[in-house]
Amino acid sequence: MLALFTESQSQLLVPNGNFETWGLYNTWTLDPEFWITGNFQLATNTLPDSSAYEGELAMYLEPFHWVAGVPGLAMTTFDASYIPESFEFAVKCNIDGEDSVKVNVQFWNNNIKQYERKWSSIISIEEWEFVQLELDNIEPAITHCTIEVWASYGQGLELEGSFLTTITIDAMSFDGVVGISGESLQNNWTTYPVPTKGYLNIDLTPGFEADRFVLRTMNGQQVIESPLAERLDLSGIAPGVYVLEVWNDQRLVGMKKVVVE
Repeated sequence: MLALFTESQSQLLVPNGNFETWGLYNTWTLDPEFWITGNFQLATNTLPDSSAYEGELAMYLEPFHWVAGVPGLAMTTFDASYIPESFEFAVKCNIDGEDSVKVNVQFWNNNIKQYERKWSSIISIEEWEFVQLELDNIEPAITHCTIEVWASYGQGLELEGSFLTTITIDAMSFDGVVGISGESLQNNWTTYPVPTKGYLNIDLTPGFEADRFVLRTMNGQQVIESPLAERLDLSGIAPGVYVLEVWNDQRLVGMKKVVVE
């Protein structure tokens, strides 16, 4: 039998925090799934980067080169009900002149910001560096989380920044639940039928270690949690697209989209 859990009982995840999944949303830009870019996505300032920290892709971001003083921005917003203990990511960057790059994580109660933690750099980081930010142990009411990645020009509104300033981000997560490669997320297990109207069959490759399944909405909200099984009953789930995760203790070891009719 599937057990219901609230989000506060589960690990808070950054949707597509490994930037392995990308989608073509319009004719101007290719964006990582669950993330949006600045200026209504009308500029290719956010691109996939194959020199990833882990997996196959990372997210590369640069400022808008043709608009004075406007930084490049990629952001994601998803449901959250608590503030985790830490926020982690891998980063490398190239800083030219007086430019800077930064990563902000914000926790909100509706339209009121409750907490914010920032990381920034004004010097280049040539090789991947893993950053761990400790988050304050406070307990306000939280409704959602927003993460922003910036590639910024120098001070002022004039075009004084460099075309060479960039930031690349990968393996973004909370509380040490690290990202895994796209291959690990997709291989070693299969699900069918696609789409499903009731039961979802699951075949795991022998030796693939896991102990439970978690089903989430596309914005990260946990719907169900179940012990490891060969079949899941999704007949009571509203039609839509979901993410099915496979966990082994506190580590995410698999992820697939599931379509429920």
